[in-house]
Amino acid sequence: MKKSNGKWIGSLMWLACICFLLGVNTLKVEADEGSEVNYITDSGGGIGIERHIDGEWYLIDCQTDTYVNGFVFLENGNKWVYYSPVNGQMLHGEQYINGHWYLFDFYTGAVQYGFQYIEKDHKWVFYDQITGWMLYGEQYINNSNFAHRF
Repeated sequence: MKKSNGKWIGSLMWLACICFLLGVNTLKVEADEGSEVNYITDSGGGIGIERHIDGEWYLIDCQTDTYVNGFVFLENGNKWVYYSPVNGQMLHGEQYINGHWYLFDFYTGAVQYGFQYIEKDHKWVFYDQITGWMLYGEQYINNSNFAHRF
């Protein structure tokens, strides 16, 4: 079993996986004070549990009892999110990943696309509509040329 922030989560995860396998797949359960659990399947039939622990979201793979990391498409939320390979937490805000800047919604963790205002830098930037990468230099967007200096 894995330990997270002083809490044992393995037993709850296996119980949740058993519930899911029995067809209880639409639950959103208050697991304990300050924690919520979402049961998730993907298009490939994978089973996972998204768990809110101490203000952070984690995705646990039920088959391996490990944190999922990297980019994940959450079908139930219709969004791409990123879980840190360092600690398994869903990332928010500006992040530099594999040579590209991304912006993740501060509340939902969803990848942001198109023109976005970066408040801390007081500037507008553009994130590719498909990849979510921040674009640099002169870009042809919506039938118009835009030149940005970054």
